[in-house]
Amino acid sequence: MQKMIIILGSLGLFLLTAGLSLLYFTNRVIKTNPILKVEAKALGEINYKSGINGDKLFELVQQYRVDNHLSKFKTSSFLCDIARIRLEEVKKSFSHEGFSTERFCYSQCSLGENLAQKYQINQERKLLNDWLNSPNHATEIKGNYTYSCLKTDGQYVVNIFGYF
Repeated sequence: MQKMIIILGSLGLFLLTAGLSLLYFTNRVIKTNPILKVEAKALGEINYKSGINGDKLFELVQQYRVDNHLSKFKTSSFLCDIARIRLEEVKKSFSHEGFSTERFCYSQCSLGENLAQKYQINQERKLLNDWLNSPNHATEIKGNYTYSCLKTDGQYVVNIFGYF
């Protein structure tokens, strides 16, 4: 008889059957699974071996800002929610279409977005340099934003910037 554990939560499902796993991540922390040896926090926060490491890329962005006498970004759960939504959207149609401040903000705020796709493993510095060599992307990184959140599935990257 196979042992099955199912945990349902707000928009989430965790299923473990005989050592095989199916995970659907939400914005809630799911406890560390010793079999998977990973803490599943939210969609996009697990760094896949096939592409961009989101944590490393975000550290490079932060270091760039410090090196250029800009303040580090603070993280925001609000922006992380937007980044999760946008990550799923750009996986279906890679475009800035569908992104706007008005779509996500009901009061005074300003948002920006950088996207990337199909970078290889250990190309985080290349991606940052490509963004910095693109005037529109560089404006977001160098901007007067206070908050930022970066999400990736390894192949697609969404970096949301904002102040509010």
